[in-house]
Amino acid sequence: MRRRLDLAMTLVSTPRVICLDEPTTGLDPRSRHTMWDIVRGLAAEGTTVLLTIQQLEEADRLADQVAVLDGGPPALPSLSQVPADPAR
Repeated sequence: MRRRLDLAMTLVSTPRVICLDEPTTGLDPRSRHTMWDIVRGLAAEGTTVLLTIQQLEEADRLADQVAVLDGGPPALPSLSQVPADPAR
């Protein structure tokens, strides 16, 4: 409920940019799907959406651009450059 309230408060105005930190953490699958539908809708309407997310596959499905951060500036400019074996 808290996550949905945070998003609702953000969207009271029509922001040009929103930042969402792990917006689906703790949500049930249905609410998670609804949240991503809202995010996709915002992006389709021209809102820039900055997400922090740990599920890289989900980020790749949602985003036009993905940056991987590892304690500083982007380590990789694209998810396609993430090695299949993280030990590499």
